[in-house]
Amino acid sequence: MMQIILTALIQSFFVINVRVVDAVEDGPLVVEVTVAYSGQQRLRVWHLATYEDYDLYDIELPRTWNVMRRTPNRQYFHFGIRPEITEITPGWKESYRIPVHQWFIGNIPVGSAIGRVKYRLLGSFDGSDTKFPITISKSVAFEVAPFSPAVVAEIERDIARICSANRQSRDSEFEIALRNQADRILGTSHTEFVPVGLNILTETGSQPTRYVLRNFLWKYPNGAEKLHERDVATILKFHNNIILTDIFHDWLLRERTLLETLDDTRYFLARGLLSTPQHTADGRIVVPDEIEHVAVILSRRGQRLPRQHLQRLKQAKSLWLRAFVYVTFSDRIEREWSDQFLADLQDRVRPISGKQYQEWLGQLGAERYEERELATTQLLLHLDRARPYLIDADRKPISPEASFRVKQILKEGSNAGRDPVESAFLEWIRGWPVPNTAGVQVLKILSGGDPDAPSTRDARAILYPSR
Repeated sequence: MMQIILTALIQSFFVINVRVVDAVEDGPLVVEVTVAYSGQQRLRVWHLATYEDYDLYDIELPRTWNVMRRTPNRQYFHFGIRPEITEITPGWKESYRIPVHQWFIGNIPVGSAIGRVKYRLLGSFDGSDTKFPITISKSVAFEVAPFSPAVVAEIERDIARICSANRQSRDSEFEIALRNQADRILGTSHTEFVPVGLNILTETGSQPTRYVLRNFLWKYPNGAEKLHERDVATILKFHNNIILTDIFHDWLLRERTLLETLDDTRYFLARGLLSTPQHTADGRIVVPDEIEHVAVILSRRGQRLPRQHLQRLKQAKSLWLRAFVYVTFSDRIEREWSDQFLADLQDRVRPISGKQYQEWLGQLGAERYEERELATTQLLLHLDRARPYLIDADRKPISPEASFRVKQILKEGSNAGRDPVESAFLEWIRGWPVPNTAGVQVLKILSGGDPDAPSTRDARAILYPSR
């Protein structure tokens, strides 16, 4: 009896308020929840889970809505990592914007509705070992409006306002504000949100936000088409290692063979069907994560990079960008292109004699401009191994033209460092559990190259990690 009284007493110190931010047909449905503590004693709290990994908040929707619960792994939104134990002091308060539509699968109908938000934790008074389960809930009435272009326009205005206010500083607050806008469209079923998703994708620097936006855009034919166009343009400009590898990883998933797709489907479907059925506190079915993943796997076959975009990628000049292309699209690339790439790769890493370096150095002062340029290019390509020869040549009496080029190569090399696309490619391959056939072929060529070349050492470490 005493525990019941103390639990009721602790619960009376908490107040929960819910404000409906968005309520639109089939999403977005977003609420802002604020929980405040008015007690005078410090509390220690442990966060509870309703099932699996659900956090301390729970949402109940009208029983008349034909929706099922989504597992946490399939939600775009998450509360972030929480410590096992936290402390609540007098005056404590926290707020969250929760995109409710991401938690459910099904239709959100137009009309009046009443939902309930629950906040649950396990608490104890500071210094006490006795724990009390605390549940605070709040019903909220709201009106679901029909979806219209006005909803899209409102979100676009909010994004423009955020970007305009943070034009000079793209800090964490800016990324949080952008993510809040992304959460309004993620998990909805409106193809009209595709331009909004592309807009946020262009502005954000957050890898997690980019990841969930890309998954959202892949669902729609117009989204996939725009992603392909944007990705190819980004790749050919190459800005960032992380973006480069993220895009090729996405493409690689969509290039899996029909047999591989069927194997994946059979595996995840069996796991989903054999898993223990789960239900929420209000009795809704929880759709197994594996069942949703089957739908994702099957949809990828229709999202392969169109041939016209692949043709543009094949024309890239960078050897290492071509390596990405070869490993990702090897089953769709002509034999002639593949043979030429592999020959160029073999040439790039082949051992080079000191005599060859001396020959290139001698050509830096040649009469023909083309010969001087070709020697300069070769020395830059093999700078790691050519550097001692360049430094030695810089100390000797050579022609003014050759001296100028030696100094420029050393200066440019000191600023450039290792080719970033080369580093990105090898790190990408290193992250695979098992490289595919084309990947192994590239690694074997690299591992047989000049032992002093960084790419040779890296390839050997990937192929033979135990040596």
